[in-house]
Amino acid sequence: MGMRQKNVRILGEKPLYQWVLDTAIKSNLFSRIIVSTDINSILTDESYPSELVEVQERPRSLAKDIPMKWVIGYVLDQYIDKPDYFALMQPTSPFLRVEDIERCVTALTVLKGDDSCQTVRRVKHHDHAFNQRVVKDWDVVFAFPKQRDDVRKQVQPEHYAFGNLVVTKTSYFLETGDFFGNSTGIEIPWKYGIDIDYEEDLELAEVLLESSRIVL
Repeated sequence: MGMRQKNVRILGEKPLYQWVLDTAIKSNLFSRIIVSTDINSILTDESYPSELVEVQERPRSLAKDIPMKWVIGYVLDQYIDKPDYFALMQPTSPFLRVEDIERCVTALTVLKGDDSCQTVRRVKHHDHAFNQRVVKDWDVVFAFPKQRDDVRKQVQPEHYAFGNLVVTKTSYFLETGDFFGNSTGIEIPWKYGIDIDYEEDLELAEVLLESSRIVL
C-alpha cells in the first residue's frame, strides 16, 4: 500500500515538496512556479518568494487519485496569458537536478518539431518488459510470452522508464490533453529518478543521501 501525505514526508530534514521546489527556483528557468496542493502545511508555507512561487489550493474534486492532466488543465485555465512551455515536476521525485531541467528545456527549444522532452532511466534486466509477469487466477504467467524465446540481456532491446521530469509545449497539451506526443528523451542515472511511493523508497533515498551519492 502506498504512503499517505507523501509530499510532506521528511527526507534529509526537509519535506519532499521542498526538494523539487528548491531545484526549480535554483534553475532560474521559470517565470512562474505553481504549487497545486490540498495540504494545509504547504498552503501556509510563506518561505518562498511570492513574486515567483504561487501556491494554489487544489479543489476537492481534484484532490483525489485522478489523472495528473486534469490538474494541469485546471492550473492552465487560471491564466489568460499562457506560457509557451510548462514543466511537470512532482515532489515524489526529490532528486531532480538543475542540469536535467536545463537539458530538457534546451532540447525542446532547439528541436522545434517535438511536443515534449522527458527524462528517462534505463530499465534493469530483471525489470525489463520481456521479463515481467502478471498473475491470473493465482497463476504467474509472462506478460509478453512471444518475446520469451530469447531473453538474454545482450539481445534485449533497451527499455527505459520515466525519469523525473517532462517539459511540454502548452499548445500541444491543450489540444490533446497529453504530456508527451513526439518526445525527446534525456537519460539520467537511475538514482536521480527514484520515485517515492512506498516506505522502502523513502528509506532508499535516505541511504543515498547519507552516503553522499546524490549531488544536486
